Amino acid sequence: MNTTPRTATAVLAASLFAACAPATPPGSDDASNYTTPDFQAGADLETAGDPFGAWDIFKDFQGTGFVDPEIGDSTLMDGFGFGADINSGAAQSFKVYATDSNYIDVKRTFNSPLAVGQTFSIDFASYVISQGFKGLDITTNAGFFNSLWNMNGSTSWNIDTKGLGTGDGTAFEFEEPDSYFHCEFTQTSETGGTWTVQRIDPFGSVTDSATGTYGGVIDGFKVYCGGQPGGGETDVFFNNLEVVGEDTPSACDADFNGDGVLDNGDIGAFVNAFLAGCN
Repeated sequence: MNTTPRTATAVLAASLFAACAPATPPGSDDASNYTTPDFQAGADLETAGDPFGAWDIFKDFQGTGFVDPEIGDSTLMDGFGFGADINSGAAQSFKVYATDSNYIDVKRTFNSPLAVGQTFSIDFASYVISQGFKGLDITTNAGFFNSLWNMNGSTSWNIDTKGLGTGDGTAFEFEEPDSYFHCEFTQTSETGGTWTVQRIDPFGSVTDSATGTYGGVIDGFKVYCGGQPGGGETDVFFNNLEVVGEDTPSACDADFNGDGVLDNGDIGAFVNAFLAGCN
């Protein structure tokens, strides 16, 4: 018996199952859905769609200082109430801080990876970047949080696409207490996509921007910081998480088994029919 068609079918089936993985549902989440105890407990309280899973919070406490996630007011990050406003609800943003030698990261996976045509966006703000370290990772690989894109603050804000994309290097040079970053990531193919970071001033105008490409398929993000001296000026705020766009039609969008539902059962029906023709 000639096994070549069966081998080819196995490869085709594997590809189709991968292509038919459901897109993450469009939707959004913001800090107005949470209290500080909710956030610290890792609760998933999104109310608009269901793109995101539960929070995964890691804290490395070294014995002195403070380390915690909170719900806070981003306008207080300048110490006077005139900081960048990414708040929702009653002056609420997600906030992380870790003073002294402590470290914290807050991670979240999507319920499914971004599909081609979908965009993930997040607002991110922090004033003083020359003390301690902090950043935003866009991640891949189903919960292992492997970074495929990073923006980090030290003496400037820098972009690192991990050798997989374009746009690496210093993106924003100055500390601005009243501006924030609006970050968007669009999956343009099954192997990568495009990113844009805009610096937004208090009047909602774009004062600076950076763009490039990334490699891989996005399925989560991580916000982190550590080694801060204390005080709101070094805290990290983020908010307004959103996934928009439906997945583009693929090979699985056909009801092969006639049950009125487009799912992986249709791939099984297709493969069985193909194998019957090879006997």
